[in-house]
Amino acid sequence: MQIKLKDSQNFLYDSQLVKKLINLTSINKFDIVYEMGPGKGIITKELDKIVQKVIAVEIDKNLADNLKTQFKNSNTSIINGDFLNFSLPKTNYTFVSNMPFNLTAQILNKILDYDNSPVKSYLIMQYEAFLKYSGAPYYSESFRSILYKPFFSSQLLYTFSQYDFKPSPNAKIVFVSFIKKDLPDINIELKNDYYDFVAFLYLQKGKTFKEKTSKIFSNLQQKKIITEFKIDL
Repeated sequence: MQIKLKDSQNFLYDSQLVKKLINLTSINKFDIVYEMGPGKGIITKELDKIVQKVIAVEIDKNLADNLKTQFKNSNTSIINGDFLNFSLPKTNYTFVSNMPFNLTAQILNKILDYDNSPVKSYLIMQYEAFLKYSGAPYYSESFRSILYKPFFSSQLLYTFSQYDFKPSPNAKIVFVSFIKKDLPDINIELKNDYYDFVAFLYLQKGKTFKEKTSKIFSNLQQKKIITEFKIDL
């Protein structure tokens, strides 16, 4: 079995650990789950026992062929393809992935920016990448965390030992969730305007909100905004 290095993953091998991880989620029998990178199917197998349906997208043909045989008579459909080119559904769904770490940014941007983003996302990823996308209370806010925080709540659910994987990773790996807010902090119709605004602020000179908005808000407007939204300068 030949797996391309650029698409390689660190695989879990303990089914009891996988069951423990799933028990930390709100995944249930009503869920339709899209799994990216099922690999050898250890997570897929446990999901198949619980949920309404699993659609698993695997880029490696040999792995995909083995999975098709393994889940021939089940609630799971195996698709051999590149998830980054895969069309996500228009209906509600849950997303699960033990992500190839070199594709973390592309995968997260795809699911979080999508118009019909997953209602629930459960991800195995590097701790440093999680901090970048989650921000406070785990770390200081970043461009990415401020982009997504009005629309998703994130949580660190589990921290792995490096020996939970084969091969063992050199980085700290965590199991996390990104849950879509029922009522986002910003009107979803204004999402693109909000993205543009945050990008504008990050490109401006200065270190505080007041300095970065000096070109677009008067002193009076700044004072009102800072007071009303309790912005920490």
